[in-house]
Amino acid sequence: MHTLSTVRKVSLTGSSFASMFLLGVGLAVIGAAAPAIGLRAAQVSVLLTVQNAGFVASVLLFGYLSDVRSKTRILALAATIVAVTYFSLYRSPSFLLNAFIMMGIGIGLGGIEAVTDPMLFEMHTRRRALAISVNHLFVTLGSLIITVYLMFLQLDWRQSMEQAAVAAAVLAVIFALSYVAPREQSRRLTPRERLGIVGREPKVAVMFAAMICGYGMQVATIGLVPTFLIDYRGFDPVPANLGLAIFIGGIAVGRVLIASLTREERMIRNLRLLFAGATVCMALIYFVDIGMFVYPLLFVAGLMISSLLPLIVTYTGLAFPAMTGTAIAAVKVAIPAGGLVIPFIMSIVAETINEPVSLVVPALSGVAGSILLALQRRRLAAPAPAEQG
Repeated sequence: MHTLSTVRKVSLTGSSFASMFLLGVGLAVIGAAAPAIGLRAAQVSVLLTVQNAGFVASVLLFGYLSDVRSKTRILALAATIVAVTYFSLYRSPSFLLNAFIMMGIGIGLGGIEAVTDPMLFEMHTRRRALAISVNHLFVTLGSLIITVYLMFLQLDWRQSMEQAAVAAAVLAVIFALSYVAPREQSRRLTPRERLGIVGREPKVAVMFAAMICGYGMQVATIGLVPTFLIDYRGFDPVPANLGLAIFIGGIAVGRVLIASLTREERMIRNLRLLFAGATVCMALIYFVDIGMFVYPLLFVAGLMISSLLPLIVTYTGLAFPAMTGTAIAAVKVAIPAGGLVIPFIMSIVAETINEPVSLVVPALSGVAGSILLALQRRRLAAPAPAEQG
């Protein structure tokens, strides 16, 4: 990316964070607004499925395009799609039409997910991990705030979506007026060369698997904590939800703290330590009754899990400097995969054995991530083919 003025860099960084906040809103809005819309559980599942399908396809397409086209122009297109689809959602009662709109939301959000991290990676060369971590912190904030607004404060979901649509339109204009040409280094590889590297390079497969383990552990814990504290530790609903809030607070703090302390040359080592630390926390939370001391442990667990996703993304960008967008996009497909695989394994174990045994799955995913990175540490330290060529 060409040298940018400080004002443009600040503007694009802030716009990236705002876009990811809107991404968080889009990921959570159907679940939070379903009661007000009158959706059944099966309908919510269908809408989330088509949204994820659009998201995955968009991440792959726009991730590749971000290496060869202007990232700001791609983001302008993605933000425009988000603005139109946010404004259009459930204007009509037709479920089929709204399923297509949800797919459009997934496409727009996928474009934002695919391009903002590579853009920040190129702009903030001295603090890449921190920039990407804060970027993903805004996803968490967006999901959390829209959920609080709609489920707990009982605010008008349509008005909230209209406001989000206006914000997306403003961001589209900002990105459209901030043209940044793609790097020449990124244009040297042909599409066949890029796909070949992604398909045969072990680093991509290792980071993909690590992302499934890390993100799956995060999603499973967020979904499980309140119910677990009520059913197995005798907490009332309010203290149980407080436990979830503390866990998410740990994620928020860790996104900034751990990323700011992580050096690029120690990224794989730190990822192994974070996986190991999260495993210990999960084991203590689920299998040792420590009463109210579970609160600080949940906070520490949030700290451990917080930077797994952004550090995996940052490492992938560092490993493939000539095709940052394509490589990161390939790894990011594991985000929705992890959000499905780990909870699905837990449900299978709960049905075939029993529910308490299924609680070991999040801890085992942490063990798997740590062992995987330990076994592959030499391979992960070697330069990627894109660097050698």
